[in-house]
Amino acid sequence: MVNINKEMPLFAKLHKVNFLFDRISDQTLQEQFSITLTQYHVLISLHIGSCSSSDIAKYWGVSKPAISRQVEGLRVRKFLKRQENPTNRREQILAATKTGDTLFIKATALLENMFDELSKGLKGSEKKMLEKNLDILLSVLRQQSDAKNNTRKLK
Repeated sequence: MVNINKEMPLFAKLHKVNFLFDRISDQTLQEQFSITLTQYHVLISLHIGSCSSSDIAKYWGVSKPAISRQVEGLRVRKFLKRQENPTNRREQILAATKTGDTLFIKATALLENMFDELSKGLKGSEKKMLEKNLDILLSVLRQQSDAKNNTRKLK
C-alpha cells in the first residue's frame, strides 16, 4: 500500500496533478457534452487548423488507431468533416464543422471555469506564476522531445 502521507518527488506530483486533472476534465466533458477528453484534444487540433489524423496522433502522442476512433465519433455527430488531401490521395484532411467549432468554444469555457473553481485557493499572482512556470517547463520538455525525435530519425 502506498503511503500517501509521505512526501512525493516533484515528478510524481506533476504526474498525479496531470492524471487527476485529465480524469476530472474527461468526466466533466462527458457529463456536459458527451465527448471524451481525447475528442476534445482532436477539436483543439482542428481549431488551430485542418490536419490529418496522423498529425493529431503525433502531436498528442497517441496511436493512430486511437485517434481514428475518436475522429469517427466526432464525424458521426457532425463535429468534423473529412476531405481528401489533394496532394496525397491516401490521406484524409480533417476540419471542424461550425457545430464542432461551437462545441470547442463551449468545452473550452467549461474547462477554464472548472480550473478556476479548482484553483480558487490560489491568489492571482500565484496563478500567473504557475502559468509562467508551466510555460517554461513545457518549452523545456518540447525541446527535449524534439531533440530525441530528431536523434531517432537520424539513426
